[in-house]
Amino acid sequence: MNAPLMSRIAQDLSADRSSLAGRLALFGTQMLKLAGEISRRGPSGEHREAAPDDLHADRALLGLFAAEVYRDRRRRARHLSARLFGEPAWDILLDLYVAACRGQSVSVSNACLAADAPASTALRWVQHLQAEGLVERLADPKDARRHYVRLTDAGMDRMSAYFAECREDLLVEFGLAGVAA
Repeated sequence: MNAPLMSRIAQDLSADRSSLAGRLALFGTQMLKLAGEISRRGPSGEHREAAPDDLHADRALLGLFAAEVYRDRRRRARHLSARLFGEPAWDILLDLYVAACRGQSVSVSNACLAADAPASTALRWVQHLQAEGLVERLADPKDARRHYVRLTDAGMDRMSAYFAECREDLLVEFGLAGVAA
C-alpha cells in the first residue's frame, strides 16, 4: 500500500478509537448518574431523602473516581518525570480517601509509599496534613511499633466534596447534569 493510504487508514482508526472512548466515557457517566438516581428512589419510584446507605453508595462511587485519579497519576509518572508533578500531599490524601471508601486501614508506612516520595518527605507531609486537621495518626492497639493514618471527618468531607464537584463537572460536560440529582 502507498504511504498516503496508510496514513488515512491510521487516522480513521485513531478517530474510531477516540470516538469509542468518548462513547464509553459517556456511557460510564450515564450509568453512574442512573445508579445515583436509583439509590435515591424508594420502592414506589418516588424521590426520597438520602439515607445513610445512599451516602455510603455515593462515597463508594466517589472512591472509585478517586482511585482512577490515583491510577492516572501513576500512569503519568511512567511517561513523564515525577519531578515535574510531585505532590506527595495529594497522593497521600487520594490514597487515604480510596482506602476509607473501601473500609480499609492504611499504615503510616503505606501512606508514605503512596506519596511516591522519599520517606522523610512523605512523613513531613503526613505531619502537615495532620496540622491542617485533614488526617490523624492512630496507634495500633496490637502492635506498638505500628501506627495508622486516616482522614479525619473534616478531611473525608472535603475530599468527598471535591470529587462530587468533579463528578458534577463531568456530567455538565457530557450534557447529563439534569438527568438525576
